Amino acid sequence: MRIKVYCLLVIGLIISQYSLSAQSFRANGAVTLDAKITIGNQNVFFKTGVSLYGNLNLENIATEAGVSMYTGYLFKKHTIERKGWTKGYDVFYLFGYGRNDNLLGSSLSQYNASIVYEEKDNNEFYGIGFGFEKEFLPGSLQEFNQRIGRMMMRFSSNHRSFGLSFKNDLRIGGLFLGDATDFGATGSLYLTYVHAQNLERIHQFGFVIELFTPQQDYNRIADNSKNSDDGRKNVWHTTGVHKDVFYANSYVSYKLQQDHLIYQFSTGIESNKLGAYIQNTLHDGFGLNPRFPWNVTQKNKWYWQGELGTFINSL
Repeated sequence: MRIKVYCLLVIGLIISQYSLSAQSFRANGAVTLDAKITIGNQNVFFKTGVSLYGNLNLENIATEAGVSMYTGYLFKKHTIERKGWTKGYDVFYLFGYGRNDNLLGSSLSQYNASIVYEEKDNNEFYGIGFGFEKEFLPGSLQEFNQRIGRMMMRFSSNHRSFGLSFKNDLRIGGLFLGDATDFGATGSLYLTYVHAQNLERIHQFGFVIELFTPQQDYNRIADNSKNSDDGRKNVWHTTGVHKDVFYANSYVSYKLQQDHLIYQFSTGIESNKLGAYIQNTLHDGFGLNPRFPWNVTQKNKWYWQGELGTFINSL
């Protein structure tokens, strides 16, 4: 139901650019169709989908929103080799201050590889907002079908934009709409900087931290010896088909969008030590005990992922 409401909202923003009085409102919007191939040592898949973006301004008050829906075929996901069809959606909205007409908020989409940009003079935006996303995975991967909530901030000036997204499956009222499971893609941080040279050439630089854990076993006493600081801390046992799948990624990325093609490459480390440090700090410090049984003796690994995509849009 929520995704239908957000689709109608974004469609309304797109239509409104043709119907609202220019003296009181400014509106802009676009639709994008895209396809991409992703290959890496943790994920291999093909996806195609449609995205809708819109923004609306009243004097110096601005809002922006986006909805993406996609389908595709998986070969590998979350380090697990599993073939099958997938589908999903991604929704976000922000409110803030400024003249926000150029659609660079599309860079916050977690699904859509393409960035929508329309050259506009004297653009700026300082906003905060929320969103949610869900992917419906095949077979045994369905245990990780949680809805993930997002909190976002974006600060932009003309053709440059800085974005921050925090993702977690927390559920807090009607704003942070995760499924409150505390496993799977349990926490991520995305920092992005976008520089749009012109309509046909856009650069994006990013820094990312991602954590993934299996499902905790509530039917057993939390007395796992792994990551327990010699038994001083309570640690979950895990359950499920993929009860041993843990990873924590820290990486940088670069994306070039040019002539309706998208090239992206990410590289960094996969580190259980990093995952344990971050999650232990949160669970110990905020009373979220027990910990998860990260294998802190495991050596760090190289993380890499490449994407090649193409797109068309309504601009």
